[in-house]
This record gives sequence, C-alpha cells and structure tokens, in this order.
Amino acid sequence: MPAHAASTSFAPTAARTAPRRRPVARWSSRFAIAAAIGALVLGQLVALGIILAAGGGNAPPGAIGAALLVADAVTLAVVVLAARRGTERLGAETLGLKRTPFLPALGWAATAYVAFAAVGALWFLLIGAPGDEGTRGSGPTLAESALGTQLLLFLVVAVTTPIVEETVFRGYLFAALTRWRGPILAAVLCGALFGAAHLVVYPPS
Repeated sequence: MPAHAASTSFAPTAARTAPRRRPVARWSSRFAIAAAIGALVLGQLVALGIILAAGGGNAPPGAIGAALLVADAVTLAVVVLAARRGTERLGAETLGLKRTPFLPALGWAATAYVAFAAVGALWFLLIGAPGDEGTRGSGPTLAESALGTQLLLFLVVAVTTPIVEETVFRGYLFAALTRWRGPILAAVLCGALFGAAHLVVYPPS
C-alpha cells in the first residue's frame, strides 16, 4: 500500500479520536456582576407586574406560579445574552452544565436533603415553628388549588428556579469572578449576592 494511502486511511480515525475542546469563556467580572444583578432585578419586576395585574396579595396561586416561571425565563435570557460576550461559542458546558453519573448524583442529593431536614428540625426546636395567624389572604391556598396549578408551582420551585440559579450564580458569575481573584473570594461574593437576592424576595420579617 502506498504511503500516502495509508496516511489517508488513518486520518479520519485520528480526527474522530481527537479530544473535543471545551468552550472557554473570558468574562469580565464587573460586567458579570452587573449582568447578574440586572437579570435578577428585571425578572422580579416582570413577576411583580404580573402578580399585581392578577390581584396583588389576592392573586391566585396559578398566577403566582406563572409569574415566577416568566421571571425565570427573563432572568435566564438576560444572562445567556450577557454570557455571549466574552466567549466564541456559548454552550451548556460553558455555563458549567454537563452530564454527571446518575447514582452518585442521587446519593449526594439524598445526603443533602437529609442534612437540610436535620438542620431545619434543629432550628425549629430552638426557635419554634412560625405561626400562620394573620398570614392567610382571601385567595385560595395551594392545597385548595387545582392539580395543574400545583404542578406548575412544583415545576417552578423544583426545576426552573434551581436551573436558573445554578446558571446565573455558579455557571456564569462564579466563573467570571474566579478569573478575577480566585475561587475562594468568588464563592464568598456569589454567596453574598445569592443571599441578598433571597432577602429581597423573602424579607426576614
């Protein structure tokens, strides 16, 4: 066999076995902070507008679930658009989303849930469970709402919101801040912003 034929026959195999390059992003830390905060604020403003249009404090649970779902979509869209700045090809792996083994993931999720339940039980033993006197509005509660509404709220709380939070804070913001001052300070800043976002939505009172 001629030498050139041998090299040609092996070329496709070498191309197939070559490792695929992972997309690399070089995001600006200041721009990432501004984009993340802007995305969260815009999403909450959109949700607030929908809730106010549906009756404010008396809005039905279905309207609240729809508002939160739209807020997640708006927040994710803004962050994805911002993340396109600083990377040649934006994909799921660029934002830290990749496949993981199922059984270890299930084990860690169960461990985290048990730990969360234990800490919550200890917290209630120390300070007592909060009462619900005067906190119920005239609108229907979740238990009284239709199955579709319950599924919508479950989708928002357990699926879309965690995905958006992971994408915004860990996939985008943490990666940008890590390039700036390393992972420790990036984790502290991300945690502070994550907590501040929840304090705004759910005040301590």
